[in-house]
Amino acid sequence: MIGSRFPRVLILPNSRGAGESVEPAPAFIRGEVIRATVQTCGREGVARLLLKGRSVLVKTPFHFEPGTQVHLKVEATLPSPVLRCMVNARAAGVLPGLATLLSALKENIWKAVRDKFQQTDSVPEQRSNLAALIKTLSSGVYRESAAGLLEKIIDHGGFNWESKLARLLYAGPCSKADIERLISNDLKGLAARGLFNPKDADADLEKLLAVIRQVQLLNRPETNADRKLFFPIPIEFADGHSSVAQLLLQFPKQSETADQKQNRTTKGLEVFLLVELSFLGPVRAELCLRGKRIDGRFLLIRPEARRLVEAGLFSLTEPLERSGFSIGRIQCLLADADIVQRPLVGEMISERENALCLVA
Repeated sequence: MIGSRFPRVLILPNSRGAGESVEPAPAFIRGEVIRATVQTCGREGVARLLLKGRSVLVKTPFHFEPGTQVHLKVEATLPSPVLRCMVNARAAGVLPGLATLLSALKENIWKAVRDKFQQTDSVPEQRSNLAALIKTLSSGVYRESAAGLLEKIIDHGGFNWESKLARLLYAGPCSKADIERLISNDLKGLAARGLFNPKDADADLEKLLAVIRQVQLLNRPETNADRKLFFPIPIEFADGHSSVAQLLLQFPKQSETADQKQNRTTKGLEVFLLVELSFLGPVRAELCLRGKRIDGRFLLIRPEARRLVEAGLFSLTEPLERSGFSIGRIQCLLADADIVQRPLVGEMISERENALCLVA
């Protein structure tokens, strides 16, 4: 269950944020319990805590609400202090960023932004460009393969914005036109530019930008020990129905010993997809790829939806077989709505301990 484990706090010595006025981390005694107060929390996963009378910075994949009280127990002091929250992360208010993401998935913030900024005389060009890019990505399900669609979502959906910008800047001299071209093909770049002027504040645009940041934080390698990646995929169907598919990729965990390495093939790449279709309702696909063999199941709520998916399985598996894959056992099952509709983003934090790195 989400938040069923308590997050850890790792104190990193001799480091501080650039330009930050932060006091040295205090001394700790193993087993002691400390109460900390969240003072501020930045957009990029850096929070400031008041801890033992000193102000320290925390790197975290989640957004802390200012004023949140967190109780921490010291588990170790060497080589770096390690603390653990003594209250459930959700109860402590540690996960409001996740709540924002879930809300955006439910209401389809991509569609809300697209509809608001579709080309009209009164909409600034950069915002109409943003709406056009969302429309292009949303309709890609009909033009792209599954791999091609995922590549476009990652590359143009804002989730890789900083890496692309860094590559451009470090590749050598770049012109204003080069930067404009990069911005015009990236949701985060366009959204950030659309909010550059405080006079242009827009709640939907700010929420879209916050959601992109939250997904980036969840997918960061240093806070993703379970080797999972999550991506929301806005989709617009031919009948006009819009939805946001949730895609979760679970990669095989890295082995630490030779024996574990030999047994690693017992569990391959796992792919989870949750999407609501206008004519089928919610559909949850859970697939596992071991070498070239694919096994899996589809979970549905409606009996008629199950019959339709079963009837259409051949159209799904036949192209895969032509591509060299072997199809193992594929099931279509009915399940309770709570199981089928359980958000996949919750799986990003259900099994791992969320490390919070204090950089004071």
